[in-house]
Amino acid sequence: MIEKQTDIIVVGSGPGGATVARELARASAGLAVTLLERGRDWRQNPLYGTYPGAMLYADRASFLFTQEGLNIIRPLMLGGATSMYCGCAERPLPWWQSKYGIDLSREAEETMAELHIAPLPADLRGVASTRIAAAAADLGLDWQPQDKFMVPQRTNNDFDCGAHCMLGCRCGAKWNAAEFVDEAVQQGVDLWTGARVDKVIWENGRVRGVTGQQLGQPFRLWGKAVVLAAGGIGTPLILQRSGLTQAGQGMTMDTTVMVYGHAPSKGIGQEPPMTWSCADDDLGVL
Repeated sequence: MIEKQTDIIVVGSGPGGATVARELARASAGLAVTLLERGRDWRQNPLYGTYPGAMLYADRASFLFTQEGLNIIRPLMLGGATSMYCGCAERPLPWWQSKYGIDLSREAEETMAELHIAPLPADLRGVASTRIAAAAADLGLDWQPQDKFMVPQRTNNDFDCGAHCMLGCRCGAKWNAAEFVDEAVQQGVDLWTGARVDKVIWENGRVRGVTGQQLGQPFRLWGKAVVLAAGGIGTPLILQRSGLTQAGQGMTMDTTVMVYGHAPSKGIGQEPPMTWSCADDDLGVL
């Protein structure tokens, strides 16, 4: 049994956990922060960004299904879902503030400025995607270039983006939360990879730490606070095993419907994914 005392435990290295770990490292001089990630860092592996690689670092080799038959792609790796995503960005919606009193506008603007979030240049939005957007505009639909977590200039003019970039970005244009983890580690955060958290330790109504296994070896990590950022599936499961049996009831999924067809131009599979979008609030779809 590995036993360790720390100050703050962050579970999960996706966009939530990575951001929290980095900000704690920046702002909390002398505070010990331990970041636990169930997966490993695949970024330098030759299989990163390939279909065989995706089967290795996605939960159940990407064959994870709900009872209703929906396929869920759940990356288990440093950076979490920001490896296997399309890089689409959107500002916080107004009802976050009107309904819940959460105003993230300042943080959103800071993030957009730091990560250079913006639509891709017109010549990189894809021929097929742009033709669809133009056809939609002819029908009166308000299609707009989609804000992206992508900066083509980061690739040394080797921007190579197609549908395969959803498996993991090999050219370096797409932002990955693992970059925030790298900064946090440089600032002194203790990163554990291969660390699966089983449950939260709590006594007399107070959190004391977490238990789990790292590469098959059990550990108990004690701390003053625990930040659960293990994703929409991982966090509820940890909470359920910790005694909060109703956690995760009524999970929300961004269900995606894909429509295929034949076009004489270069296909969407060879273009950056989701470079145009149109929000229909009446239908509740994007």
